[in-house]
Amino acid sequence: MALWKFALGSIAGVVLGTSPSLALPGQTVEQVQTWIQTNPLLPRGLEGSLRVSRSDIPGQRFTFSASKTLPTDSNLVVGGRYIRSERLEVLDYENGVTRDRLVSTLRSIYDLDVYRDYREAEVVYDYVSPAGREMQDLYRGVVLKGDRFGYWIEITERDGVEPVIGQLSIVLAEDVETLETQLRNR
Repeated sequence: MALWKFALGSIAGVVLGTSPSLALPGQTVEQVQTWIQTNPLLPRGLEGSLRVSRSDIPGQRFTFSASKTLPTDSNLVVGGRYIRSERLEVLDYENGVTRDRLVSTLRSIYDLDVYRDYREAEVVYDYVSPAGREMQDLYRGVVLKGDRFGYWIEITERDGVEPVIGQLSIVLAEDVETLETQLRNR
């Protein structure tokens, strides 16, 4: 419940007029590191970190991470200067995770311009694919392309059980086609 309260509190901050500063793909690593440390809506982390996480109670976790690669890449990029993607991940065994919840978190952490770009984005790829060793899980996802950014939402489902983990990534608009290709080929 604490993470859900965090997301709702963050939304209230946006509605009440406190607009978080922006860190987005395309900005330098240093700009994003500073933004992560100064954004009151993100959990505290190590100074200079590109990943922060909050887990107030067992079975619930919120993680924000920024990367010099696409969210589907596992390669380490050394020496890159710019962030290519940012990712919000929610794990919640108590309340479950929905697409609406992930989008509400996006809206609370970023400004209304990013939310509008997401809302007006066009679906590029919508999929359901088996996951896990025994193919009991499903990845249900969508890739969208807005004027400014691309968005990838994926929720992991287990047959008959409410989804408990989901992620929403923001990528450079120029990377949407590559992201789509990587997802189709996994």
